[in-house]
Amino acid sequence: MNPAAQQECFAKLFLRHSRALYSHVRAQVPHPQDADDVFQETCIVLWQKFDQYRPNTSFLAWACRIAHYKALKLHERHHRSPRLFGSEFQEIVGEEMIVMDEMLEARSAALRKCREKLNQRDRDLLERYYRPGATAKIVARYAKRSIHYVYRAMRRIHDTLHECISKTLIEDSIP
Repeated sequence: MNPAAQQECFAKLFLRHSRALYSHVRAQVPHPQDADDVFQETCIVLWQKFDQYRPNTSFLAWACRIAHYKALKLHERHHRSPRLFGSEFQEIVGEEMIVMDEMLEARSAALRKCREKLNQRDRDLLERYYRPGATAKIVARYAKRSIHYVYRAMRRIHDTLHECISKTLIEDSIP
């Protein structure tokens, strides 16, 4: 991979997973300033060692493993400070966070697919309903319908999306 493509690939993966990575660090390092330091050190290592990352594997899992070792180093440097949680607990929490993030990412992708399957009227209603500051009353006024219509329509849309997401997740997990 040429350097420009490598930089672009790293940037996309990092932006996609940086929030989950920081959450992983915060779960292991309770003090915010220490967590910021560990996160920053982790980011540097991720960039330096990105050529060792294997494409088509979980970037988040790889990044969290590096963050875990950085957090352990911090704990070793501060070995006199009492730890809130043992390293075994931190490792379990870290692994669960990775699984949860991957699950949420799959659900988000399924939601995007299912949203596109809605008819235009339902997509428009959904978008208006979830706009910042929107209320059912405002949406009803826009749609020139009763507030009860909006509630019933949103319930129907939510049920449709829920069913579609469940089916999509099952279909995507079948090899």
